[in-house]
Amino acid sequence: MKILKIVDKGIAFLEKGPVTIKTIFISFIAIVATRYLVENILFGFKTYDFAFLLGSMIQGTFLFFLMAYVAVLTFLILFIKEKPSKLATVLLWGQWIIVLPPIIDKIIFGEKDFWSFYIFDSIQGLFSRFFHFFGDNPSFGITYGTRVEIFLAMLGIGLYIGFKKRSWIKGLTGFLIMYIILYFFAVFPSLLTFLIEGFLGEDIFKIKSSDIAATFLTSLEIFDFDKKSMKIALHFRASLFYTLFLFGNLLFLQFILNKNKFFALLRNVRYPQMFFNGGLFFVGLAMGCFYFPANISKDIFAIMTIVNLIISISSAWFYSVLINDIEDTEIDKITNKERPLIRDVFTVSEYKNYAAVFMGLSLLTALVAGIKFFLIICVYLLATWVYSCRPMRLRRVLVISSFISAAASMLFLFMGFIVVSNGQSLESFPWKIGVFLFIVYTLLIPIKDIKDIKGDKKNGVVTIPTLFGEDNSRFIFSVIIFISYLASIFILNENKLWLSATLFGALNYWILNNKKIKTRNLNGWILGTVFVYGMLLVVISFF
Repeated sequence: MKILKIVDKGIAFLEKGPVTIKTIFISFIAIVATRYLVENILFGFKTYDFAFLLGSMIQGTFLFFLMAYVAVLTFLILFIKEKPSKLATVLLWGQWIIVLPPIIDKIIFGEKDFWSFYIFDSIQGLFSRFFHFFGDNPSFGITYGTRVEIFLAMLGIGLYIGFKKRSWIKGLTGFLIMYIILYFFAVFPSLLTFLIEGFLGEDIFKIKSSDIAATFLTSLEIFDFDKKSMKIALHFRASLFYTLFLFGNLLFLQFILNKNKFFALLRNVRYPQMFFNGGLFFVGLAMGCFYFPANISKDIFAIMTIVNLIISISSAWFYSVLINDIEDTEIDKITNKERPLIRDVFTVSEYKNYAAVFMGLSLLTALVAGIKFFLIICVYLLATWVYSCRPMRLRRVLVISSFISAAASMLFLFMGFIVVSNGQSLESFPWKIGVFLFIVYTLLIPIKDIKDIKGDKKNGVVTIPTLFGEDNSRFIFSVIIFISYLASIFILNENKLWLSATLFGALNYWILNNKKIKTRNLNGWILGTVFVYGMLLVVISFF
């Protein structure tokens, strides 16, 4: 009993909070950075270029351990039904064992060559290795240091569960499940190869370790990306799937923790704007494919690059919605009472946590695709911040607010184009189309303000609807958009657009002046028709 009391006190100390997204993130970064620093000190701080440092630190180290951390946290929440905050804190303490492997390997191997990363093997080989604690050859793949790390993680989780639940059967079960989870990550590239080749119709039982190495360790050339280093190529390929796994795991985690909040977030997305932003990305991608057909790639890793960028764009949009809701609370109390923050589904603190998570996801998924995409997303996040948040809160300033919002969305058009373009540049970008779309979007953005007239007036936000009223604003916007459609014919010098421009202009004029269409639905209708016209414009102009 005395031993149990001592252990309970130790567990209570490890579980002690409070813990927030911010403290978890900072602590996690500190631990991973320490691991990376120790590793480089032990191996002489060799001179690497920026691409290698980025690949090994962010893609190869940070993302791997973050993915494992979230997966183990999910397992513990499901298995022992304890407070997530306590489990997250305990796992952070346990995370320090990741510093041990390079130290142990250096002591054992000294100056001999070794490489700790993954296991590449056939299905039969992986099955055998599972029952032999990763098998032989501890100098390549799962090294001695990594095996010690894994065993300590299993032991720590097993003991924690056993003491926590006062059940050694549950402790042993946790010990074994932890091994299965960590083994899954250790053979991750092998499993991905089986999945990819199986999807392509190959016999997965004939796949050997050399086939997996050919998939992950060879020079990577997709679109106009060129990653020749074996380690960089491995990290890049794996990280494209890490982020997808992480994104899905976080969604599942939110779902099992609180379904009400999960669906509240989904209902609050503002889908018309999100799909419009995604549409701009695909329009840019289509233009890039037209100008640089030689760079088009159907490789699975090329597809996953695009998937990561879609997740990045969606997460960035989620972030902008959340911070806008926080800043517009007083306005929403009058005109958007269905918003989750107004209905007290979330506290402001929780909302800020979600905003931080989506900001992190948008940056990570952009970074694994490339540094240029990361920088573009950074600019977008900053633009949405100055648009919505104090002290600037530029959404209060007529014209400038629309200009910033339109410019931010145009960044997604550029992202789509540079995916395929030579050297990830804006070489040959059709600026006529870009400028036209920018002008039209700048003119269209204030339409969303029609539904917020009462709230904006009360809070001193100057918009066209607050100046001219609902009816006059509908008419003003309908005239502007009709003229914009007709102007596209002359700006793009494309006579084939006459019929389409006239029809779409008339349709939008009717939508805006139709009182049966509620003000909160206007934005969706207009953005939808503009997107269809934009796709039609690209097809007619280029194909």
